Amino acid sequence: MKVKKDWFESVAKKNFEFVFNNLTIENAIPQRILQIGVYTGDATKWISNNILSKSKTSELHDVDTWEGSPEPEHQILDWQEVEKLYDETTQQLEHRSRIFKHKTTSDSFFKNTNENEKYDFIYVDGHHFAEYVARDAFNSFQHLNQNGILAFDDYGYGQHLKPEKKPAAAIDFFLMAYQNQYSIIVSNYQIWIQKNEI
Repeated sequence: MKVKKDWFESVAKKNFEFVFNNLTIENAIPQRILQIGVYTGDATKWISNNILSKSKTSELHDVDTWEGSPEPEHQILDWQEVEKLYDETTQQLEHRSRIFKHKTTSDSFFKNTNENEKYDFIYVDGHHFAEYVARDAFNSFQHLNQNGILAFDDYGYGQHLKPEKKPAAAIDFFLMAYQNQYSIIVSNYQIWIQKNEI
Protein backbone atom coordinates (compact mmCIF):
# COMPACT_ATOMS: atom_id res chain seq x y z
CA MET A 1 0.00 0.00 0.00
CA LYS A 2 1.20 3.50 -0.78
CA VAL A 3 2.27 5.37 2.35
CA LYS A 4 -0.29 8.02 3.27
CA LYS A 5 1.15 11.46 3.98
CA ASP A 6 -1.95 13.39 4.99
CA TRP A 7 -2.59 12.22 8.56
CA PHE A 8 -0.74 15.10 10.22
CA GLU A 9 -2.07 17.71 7.80
CA SER A 10 -5.69 16.69 8.18
CA VAL A 11 -5.88 16.42 11.97
CA ALA A 12 -2.89 17.52 14.01
CA LYS A 13 -1.55 20.57 12.20
CA LYS A 14 -4.34 22.91 13.31
CA ASN A 15 -3.68 22.04 16.97
CA PHE A 16 0.07 22.57 16.62
CA GLU A 17 -0.63 25.96 15.06
CA PHE A 18 -3.13 26.90 17.76
CA VAL A 19 -0.73 26.08 20.59
CA PHE A 20 2.66 27.09 19.21
CA ASN A 21 2.44 29.60 16.37
CA ASN A 22 2.35 32.66 18.63
CA LEU A 23 5.51 31.82 20.54
CA THR A 24 8.03 34.61 20.07
CA ILE A 25 9.95 34.88 23.35
CA GLU A 26 12.78 32.36 23.29
CA ASN A 27 12.47 31.35 26.94
CA ALA A 28 8.83 30.36 26.28
CA ILE A 29 9.74 28.10 23.35
CA PRO A 30 9.97 24.37 24.18
CA GLN A 31 13.64 23.49 24.53
CA ARG A 32 13.35 19.72 24.81
CA ILE A 33 10.72 17.96 22.72
CA LEU A 34 9.86 14.26 22.60
CA GLN A 35 7.76 12.58 19.93
CA ILE A 36 6.52 9.01 20.45
CA GLY A 37 5.46 7.53 17.14
CA VAL A 38 6.95 9.39 14.22
CA TYR A 39 5.79 7.69 11.02
CA THR A 40 7.17 9.61 7.99
CA GLY A 41 8.19 12.69 9.97
CA ASP A 42 5.43 15.14 9.09
CA ALA A 43 5.20 16.41 12.69
CA THR A 44 8.99 16.39 12.86
CA LYS A 45 9.11 18.72 9.87
CA TRP A 46 6.56 21.07 11.41
CA ILE A 47 8.39 21.13 14.75
CA SER A 48 11.69 21.83 13.03
CA ASN A 49 10.31 24.66 10.91
CA ASN A 50 8.16 26.26 13.60
CA ILE A 51 9.80 25.53 16.97
CA LEU A 52 13.46 24.59 16.47
CA SER A 53 13.77 27.54 14.13
CA LYS A 54 12.88 29.95 16.95
CA SER A 55 15.50 28.79 19.44
CA LYS A 56 19.11 27.80 18.79
CA THR A 57 19.14 25.48 21.81
CA SER A 58 15.91 23.55 21.31
CA GLU A 59 16.07 19.87 20.33
CA LEU A 60 13.70 17.12 19.23
CA HIS A 61 13.89 13.43 20.11
CA ASP A 62 11.96 11.11 17.78
CA VAL A 63 11.09 7.61 19.05
CA ASP A 64 9.69 4.92 16.75
CA THR A 65 10.34 1.26 15.92
CA TRP A 66 9.38 1.78 12.26
CA GLU A 67 7.90 -1.70 12.43
CA GLY A 68 4.24 -0.81 12.85
CA SER A 69 1.76 -2.47 15.21
CA PRO A 70 -1.13 -4.98 15.00
CA GLU A 71 -3.52 -2.25 13.85
CA PRO A 72 -5.07 -3.11 10.44
CA GLU A 73 -3.86 0.19 8.94
CA HIS A 74 -0.29 -0.72 9.82
CA GLN A 75 -0.34 -4.29 8.57
CA ILE A 76 -0.63 -3.22 4.94
CA LEU A 77 2.20 -0.69 5.01
CA ASP A 78 5.80 -1.14 3.91
CA TRP A 79 7.57 0.06 7.05
CA GLN A 80 10.98 0.13 5.39
CA GLU A 81 9.49 2.67 3.00
CA VAL A 82 7.96 4.60 5.90
CA GLU A 83 11.34 4.83 7.63
CA LYS A 84 13.03 5.78 4.37
CA LEU A 85 10.58 8.67 3.94
CA TYR A 86 11.28 9.79 7.51
CA ASP A 87 15.04 9.75 6.90
CA GLU A 88 14.67 11.66 3.64
CA THR A 89 12.42 14.24 5.29
CA THR A 90 14.74 14.89 8.23
CA GLN A 91 17.86 15.07 6.08
CA GLN A 92 16.32 17.99 4.20
CA LEU A 93 15.55 20.00 7.34
CA GLU A 94 17.62 23.03 8.22
CA HIS A 95 17.77 22.08 11.90
CA ARG A 96 18.44 18.36 11.41
CA SER A 97 21.50 18.46 13.72
CA ARG A 98 19.12 18.99 16.64
CA ILE A 99 16.80 16.14 15.70
CA PHE A 100 17.70 12.82 17.31
CA LYS A 101 16.34 9.54 15.97
CA HIS A 102 15.76 6.74 18.49
CA LYS A 103 14.81 3.48 16.75
CA THR A 104 13.32 1.62 19.68
CA THR A 105 10.08 1.10 21.59
CA SER A 106 8.84 3.86 23.86
CA ASP A 107 9.05 1.41 26.78
CA SER A 108 12.75 0.87 26.13
CA PHE A 109 13.34 4.58 25.59
CA PHE A 110 11.82 5.52 28.94
CA LYS A 111 13.53 2.62 30.72
CA ASN A 112 16.89 3.94 29.55
CA THR A 113 16.09 7.59 30.28
CA ASN A 114 17.26 9.13 33.55
CA GLU A 115 14.28 9.85 35.79
CA ASN A 116 15.41 13.46 36.12
CA GLU A 117 15.43 14.03 32.36
CA LYS A 118 12.50 16.28 31.48
CA TYR A 119 10.79 17.60 28.34
CA ASP A 120 8.79 20.74 27.64
CA PHE A 121 6.57 19.17 24.98
CA ILE A 122 5.73 15.50 24.45
CA TYR A 123 3.63 14.31 21.52
CA VAL A 124 2.20 10.79 21.90
CA ASP A 125 1.22 9.11 18.64
CA GLY A 126 2.55 5.59 19.06
CA HIS A 127 0.87 2.20 19.46
CA HIS A 128 -2.91 2.71 19.66
CA PHE A 129 -3.84 -0.20 21.95
CA ALA A 130 -4.93 1.06 25.37
CA GLU A 131 -2.25 -0.73 27.41
CA TYR A 132 0.52 0.90 25.36
CA VAL A 133 -1.11 4.32 25.38
CA ALA A 134 -1.49 4.11 29.16
CA ARG A 135 2.21 3.36 29.63
CA ASP A 136 3.17 6.17 27.26
CA ALA A 137 0.85 8.56 29.12
CA PHE A 138 2.15 7.83 32.60
CA ASN A 139 5.81 7.68 31.52
CA SER A 140 5.47 10.92 29.58
CA PHE A 141 3.86 12.78 32.46
CA GLN A 142 6.70 11.72 34.76
CA HIS A 143 9.19 13.21 32.30
CA LEU A 144 7.22 16.39 31.63
CA ASN A 145 8.41 19.70 33.06
CA GLN A 146 6.05 21.90 35.04
CA ASN A 147 4.02 23.98 32.58
CA GLY A 148 5.04 21.45 29.92
CA ILE A 149 2.58 20.32 27.26
CA LEU A 150 1.54 16.71 26.66
CA ALA A 151 -0.47 15.95 23.52
CA PHE A 152 -2.28 12.72 22.63
CA ASP A 153 -3.14 12.00 19.03
CA ASP A 154 -6.05 9.77 18.00
CA TYR A 155 -8.32 10.26 21.01
CA GLY A 156 -11.19 9.86 18.58
CA TYR A 157 -9.70 6.86 16.75
CA GLY A 158 -11.50 3.53 16.39
CA GLN A 159 -15.02 4.32 17.55
CA HIS A 160 -16.08 0.86 16.36
CA LEU A 161 -13.30 -0.94 18.23
CA LYS A 162 -13.31 -2.52 21.69
CA PRO A 163 -11.96 -0.18 24.42
CA GLU A 164 -8.70 -2.10 24.79
CA LYS A 165 -7.88 -1.55 21.13
CA LYS A 166 -8.11 2.25 21.04
CA PRO A 167 -6.41 5.14 22.84
CA ALA A 168 -9.49 6.81 24.37
CA ALA A 169 -9.91 4.42 27.31
CA ALA A 170 -6.28 4.84 28.36
CA ILE A 171 -6.34 8.61 27.91
CA ASP A 172 -9.54 8.92 29.94
CA PHE A 173 -8.04 6.82 32.74
CA PHE A 174 -4.88 8.91 32.73
CA LEU A 175 -6.88 12.15 32.83
CA MET A 176 -8.88 10.84 35.79
CA ALA A 177 -5.79 9.70 37.69
CA TYR A 178 -4.05 13.08 37.31
CA GLN A 179 -7.15 15.28 37.23
CA ASN A 180 -5.79 17.95 39.60
CA GLN A 181 -2.38 18.18 37.96
CA TYR A 182 -3.11 19.62 34.52
CA SER A 183 -5.29 21.90 32.43
CA ILE A 184 -6.84 20.83 29.13
CA ILE A 185 -5.87 23.22 26.34
CA VAL A 186 -7.17 21.28 23.32
CA SER A 187 -10.03 18.78 23.16
CA ASN A 188 -11.12 17.45 19.78
CA TYR A 189 -9.83 14.41 17.90
CA GLN A 190 -6.72 15.03 20.01
CA ILE A 191 -6.27 15.87 23.70
CA TRP A 192 -3.62 18.41 24.73
CA ILE A 193 -2.88 19.22 28.37
CA GLN A 194 -0.55 21.55 30.23
CA LYS A 195 1.02 20.31 33.46
CA ASN A 196 0.23 22.51 36.43
CA GLU A 197 3.02 24.33 38.19
CA ILE A 198 3.48 23.05 41.72
